[in-house]
Amino acid sequence: MAGVRYFSGSARGEKRPTTISSGRIKLEQFTNVLLCRRYSARSAMTTAFATATRREMAARALPAACKNARVPETRDHGPLPPLLVLLTVMTGFVDSVSYLELGNVFVANMTGNIIFLGLGLGGSKGVEILATTVSTGCFCVGAAVGGHLAFNRIAHRGRLLGAATATQAWALVAAALIVTSLGHAHELGRYAAITVLAVSMGWQYAIVRRLEVPDFRTIVVTTTLTALVADRTEAKERIARRLSSLAALLLGAAIGALLIRKVAVAAPLWCAAVVLIVVAAIAFITSARDDAEKWG
Repeated sequence: MAGVRYFSGSARGEKRPTTISSGRIKLEQFTNVLLCRRYSARSAMTTAFATATRREMAARALPAACKNARVPETRDHGPLPPLLVLLTVMTGFVDSVSYLELGNVFVANMTGNIIFLGLGLGGSKGVEILATTVSTGCFCVGAAVGGHLAFNRIAHRGRLLGAATATQAWALVAAALIVTSLGHAHELGRYAAITVLAVSMGWQYAIVRRLEVPDFRTIVVTTTLTALVADRTEAKERIARRLSSLAALLLGAAIGALLIRKVAVAAPLWCAAVVLIVVAAIAFITSARDDAEKWG
């Protein structure tokens, strides 16, 4: 395209033609590019603002039921829930002996022990402060060992449960032998049984907490009972697990009391040892299967 020409002087006084139309075209192109970029930036900002506004309005429009909805549990626990139900039954066996025959003291239910200790310190009759203190202290020792020192190198939850319950079975056998040989009425036998049982139950609770299976704590049901009646949006599976936990503890205590009346004082302790051996065997067998990594 021919441009408009004019003559400019040079250093030698010569005049040569110069084209200015090409410079104007380049300036117009540069200006257009700047305008396009500015428009694109404004469009992007407008789109982002509109998107954020829509998200905020959608969040405000969510009903309260959706906001309070709980995220469904996705972790696979394999055979752990039924095994923990068996441990809860075993807890009922043990506490039936400790409360009915070892001097109105619990070796698993520490909430009751704290209440008994407070009643004793307040001067109430019929509460043995020494026995309650021994039980509570030994429970704490067992919980500390089971929570911080025991089987830290075992990563799979099934093998951890198997090793822990196999170890605990020896403690229950020892407690049953103490009650059988020394007798629960003898002071030495009574305190020895309280010590062994309280340490073993503290150990059990610490191990169960490390397994991280919801709704199964095996020795306490206060939280489970509260969640059962207070949470209305839970899945049916969790409701069933909570009911099974409550029923297991109730059943264990009832069977334990019946065995004490009809068989012997040490009978619930022997049954508890058998339950622990069964749980340990199942835990080891299932954790050795090919699909065990899914729930480990």
